[in-house]
Amino acid sequence: MFLPLNDKQFEFWRLRRGGILSIDIARLFNISKQAVSKALLSMDDSAQCIELLWDLQMK
Repeated sequence: MFLPLNDKQFEFWRLRRGGILSIDIARLFNISKQAVSKALLSMDDSAQCIELLWDLQMK
């Protein structure tokens, strides 16, 4: 299943998953910590939707 993401969101997610703090990601991209947090929350919401759809298909 395709999960549409923009490149920056994916990079934020990859860095966060690698253990980098949100504040450090924000500094790397010269953006606010809130922007990083919002992007990561958006990705979490998308992932939850995909999981729900997957679960419905398996029933």
